[in-house]
Amino acid sequence: MTSEVLIMTPSAVAMAADSVVTVNGNKTYEGVNKLFMLSNNPPMGIMTYNNANFLTFPMETIIKDFRDKIFKKEFDTIHDFKKVFGEYLNDVCHGKDAITSYSIVDKFNSFIKQLNQDLDEIPNFIKHIMEETTNINNEKYEKLLFENKEFERIYDSKIQEVSENIICDDDDVDLVVLFKKLFIKRFVLDGFIGIVIAGFNRENLFPSYMHFKIIVLDGVKFIFDDCEEDCVGGETAVILKPFAQINAITNFLNGIDMSTNYLIASYFNKVIDEYSNNMEELIKANRKINGKDELDILSDLESLRQNNERIVLDFVGFIDNLKGKYSEPILQSIMSLPKDELANLSESLINITSLKVKVQDNLETVGGDVDVAIITKGDGFVWTKRKHYFEESLNPQFFNRKNLLNK
Repeated sequence: MTSEVLIMTPSAVAMAADSVVTVNGNKTYEGVNKLFMLSNNPPMGIMTYNNANFLTFPMETIIKDFRDKIFKKEFDTIHDFKKVFGEYLNDVCHGKDAITSYSIVDKFNSFIKQLNQDLDEIPNFIKHIMEETTNINNEKYEKLLFENKEFERIYDSKIQEVSENIICDDDDVDLVVLFKKLFIKRFVLDGFIGIVIAGFNRENLFPSYMHFKIIVLDGVKFIFDDCEEDCVGGETAVILKPFAQINAITNFLNGIDMSTNYLIASYFNKVIDEYSNNMEELIKANRKINGKDELDILSDLESLRQNNERIVLDFVGFIDNLKGKYSEPILQSIMSLPKDELANLSESLINITSLKVKVQDNLETVGGDVDVAIITKGDGFVWTKRKHYFEESLNPQFFNRKNLLNK
């Protein structure tokens, strides 16, 4: 994993990223580059997170080669960069250097094999899958994957075969759908590459950003997914956006992190449901209450139940309102920060995340040196802190070459 943060004010953009990469889920290394200059005309920066490779190519190599190829071309907006970046990746997929990764059929067969090994953990395994696959839209990606006819042919039958050998205590659980969601999550979505592009469009005085995921589907096929964008201007004076591991930064900004927010809302929803269930049991234990028949009272109770969702939504809105009141003065202060303090803030937010991971987790998935850059309309992309894997004093030719390229 990683931790990255983007801060945008009317005058500047701050981007910061840590340097840790996780290998095979059980080992970490420091020294990885995740933040890069994309362009100085117009000024743009780019960050990458989650998967460090596109197919078999390191993302650092991909981004630097892409930057070299567009060096003399002119672009006006972030959208132009995204479009040309997609075309570049497509050329990489079908170029002479491309090494085809495992096809979706290979991944699916590995999934079925692993699934059969994990089934000994039932029912805890089923419960874990249900939690893991919440909000997964498997059908969206299956339609794209079914262009591979061999995969489409074996997909339903093999999952159905595994499901038929399982006895699940919960009759409401559709194991076929559950296993399909699990496959899509683990073998398609979990390997995404996160991309953040931020800076100043040529014709705009205020900065903007775009965030999207690169999802590799089958061999050399990929899509851009979950695209979002925003800009400073109008009612939006400051944007502070964390990526990857976000809890420590959202806690700093809102007074509560995303995980705790979800747990509180879920618990409140559970309390509301249990309250209605307890009332129903009391009514059934007493044949008449205030002169009403049991069926009439249960009918009234059902009307109350229909309002449960509205009550929960009101509670969630209340929490969101509190977060807004907490974050507003912080954002107001950030808007007035000079560029050097903006850089210090972005670095500090990464360090807060690193410290939290260090004392909480067994695996330190955030840490190492923090790279920080400031982007302005007039000065372009400026490094305020940057690591190198070599001693700077021993390699003057590296910096001389860079200076010549930037002239």
